Amino acid sequence: MKDPKEVALAYVDLINKGDLDGLLQLMPDDYVFVDVDGKIERGKELMREGWSGYFSEFPDYKIHLSQVVALGDVVVLVGRTTDSQIPREIEAEETVIWTAWIRDGLVKEWRILYADTEKVRRFLSSGHSPSGGGRATVNDREDR
Repeated sequence: MKDPKEVALAYVDLINKGDLDGLLQLMPDDYVFVDVDGKIERGKELMREGWSGYFSEFPDYKIHLSQVVALGDVVVLVGRTTDSQIPREIEAEETVIWTAWIRDGLVKEWRILYADTEKVRRFLSSGHSPSGGGRATVNDREDR
């Protein structure tokens, strides 16, 4: 089995390259994407459309990591982005937190928590959704 931290870093590298085919190779068929608002998208094929559209609209999008911590099969990544949908003056000041749940050498779930806030820190320490009720968390995996 591949090291979860290495898999997560490879995933970020593929995002930074805009490599859709490479990203899809690191996703299982039952892949889960959770955006900053807690919206859940399921399935590799759905993400093909999502990432393809995002790369088309924001071809220079990059993730710049400042910290990466592996907690078993979950990798927490902290950093910032450039050239996303966020206005540059805001993007330059924002800290983003992502979590990647790695299963069998693939990214099973990719979650964007966006800002480094007290609410997000509570989520990371407690396993509860930062936006409140009903949303999936890293602890809500289907195979548990």
